[in-house]
Amino acid sequence: MHWWTIQQWRRARRHPLATGFVTLTETTRKSFQYSVGCLLLVVTVISGCLALIVWLNNWANGEFEIATFDCGNNREIVITAARSWEVSQPIYYFVRVNGKVVVPTTYIDNNNPDKDPGTIRFAKYTTRDGNLVGVTYADDTSGYLVIHEFSTGASFPRGEHIKWNDELTVNENRDQRDRARATLEKRLNDSRDAK
Repeated sequence: MHWWTIQQWRRARRHPLATGFVTLTETTRKSFQYSVGCLLLVVTVISGCLALIVWLNNWANGEFEIATFDCGNNREIVITAARSWEVSQPIYYFVRVNGKVVVPTTYIDNNNPDKDPGTIRFAKYTTRDGNLVGVTYADDTSGYLVIHEFSTGASFPRGEHIKWNDELTVNENRDQRDRARATLEKRLNDSRDAK
């Protein structure tokens, strides 16, 4: 410290307003710290609330698993239901192979809002080689909700494996898709009858 600074400090200590000035400075400093602390608290609370709102929104707009069908060789078909809905609860499926989703979430049916989706029972049918799998309702096995062939990747109702042919009309393209689905259904039904 310089000699001049020490002299200034000694003079300030003898001045009658010096203690008031020091008290005012400390009060101002404490008030500033309190304000900063309150501001940080408010920012933290608001950030936490926004994070909670985003998480709840993502949770509410998501799905939950109803059933998972192990199809062997680390392959599975997963049936899910929407967490939120307006008129009836949508039911979806997706297909995973080795933990990777190969058929993204696809709508298959609606659930009655008065019925708990956890009480829905499904039945799985496979061909002898295990590559073609069909899922139906357990109490109505007349039609397949999901058909997936693991060897080719063909999946209904997704149906992306069937390419749209611009040379055909819309109805002809739909007929082509329906024939492909009917072929897979016939293979599954023949396998069911043989068991």
